[in-house]
Amino acid sequence: MPDDVLDNEITVAIEANGLSALPVEIKAKVRSRCLSAIDRFAGNLVDWPNAWLEAGPAKKRAKTEAELAAIKACGETEADAIRTSIGQIAAQNTLPGAFVQKAMEQFCRKAVRSQEKKILLLQETMEDLKQRPPDMEESTNGAEILDESFLNRLEKRVEEATEEEIRAKWGKILAGEIRRPGTFSAKLMRLVDELEPETAKLFEDICCWRINGGIPAYLVVNLNSPQLKSLEAAGLFVPSEGGLLTEYIDTKAETWGFAFKNYLIAVPKQAVIVSGFSEPLEQYLRKNIPITKREEGKAPGIACYFLTREGMALASILEDKQQEAFYTYLKKLSEFLSDTEIGEFKKADDNSLELVRKWKNGKPLS
Repeated sequence: MPDDVLDNEITVAIEANGLSALPVEIKAKVRSRCLSAIDRFAGNLVDWPNAWLEAGPAKKRAKTEAELAAIKACGETEADAIRTSIGQIAAQNTLPGAFVQKAMEQFCRKAVRSQEKKILLLQETMEDLKQRPPDMEESTNGAEILDESFLNRLEKRVEEATEEEIRAKWGKILAGEIRRPGTFSAKLMRLVDELEPETAKLFEDICCWRINGGIPAYLVVNLNSPQLKSLEAAGLFVPSEGGLLTEYIDTKAETWGFAFKNYLIAVPKQAVIVSGFSEPLEQYLRKNIPITKREEGKAPGIACYFLTREGMALASILEDKQQEAFYTYLKKLSEFLSDTEIGEFKKADDNSLELVRKWKNGKPLS
């Protein structure tokens, strides 16, 4: 589909439902996935009543027009079948006409409520995409339309969800699937369904300190054993027993390198680093040390909690604070190794590393 035609269709769909406009920098492939979601949850917009198209934002819609649109969206064939069935039952059992009228009113209310939820889902999705537009990789990779089985699973859950649940998770999940098709599998959708609210809130709070697939234990020192076990039991954290360390990178120099997304921290090999694995330190005291090693003479590491594949998928729909987490950790590490100059490097476009600045005692030197 040509980009100008696609953009026009999406503009019509967005304006028709009072949705947030997509940023202009979003590429055609992502826009196409958006359109497939709008088509699924808002029905055939071209055939909807003019009153619906002219109503503007959802908050200003008249109830009568909303009812008509909802019935249309749910399918006139289905509505006619229900009318016919109720009419036959009424005729056979000499039920009063008021019964038929009541049944149709209930059907209309259900149809309206169903469509209102779907419009809310699209509103939350578009707003999320507006706040966090897909990056170049997300904009150029993946299918042009969303998978039908994913849309089926999502539709069923939205039908049963409260408005708060749609705002809190399902709108974000649809936005996440639009960014990276195939992220939210049937297994992950079940995990989201079964996730306890307390565990979900804990996970969201902890992910503020995520850097790539790990969370430095030093940044979440208040995470206790029961909380950790709940995250592991939910399938969001890799079982760690508090002992997993990041792997160092051989920089071919007199430093240990630790990669964090697009950054790297270089710690001189002559730095004095204590072992957090020797007695009397226990596993939950180990996280009070920003860098440690298993034994003397061995390479150091950073105690981390690692996210599972499902945990990473859920983390992708949360606000990305990885850069803030990186600099918080870097500052604390520099304070801990107060007499040591630590290098901050950034990955260049050609994947080479460029020195950004050096740190000492918690402060940048340039």
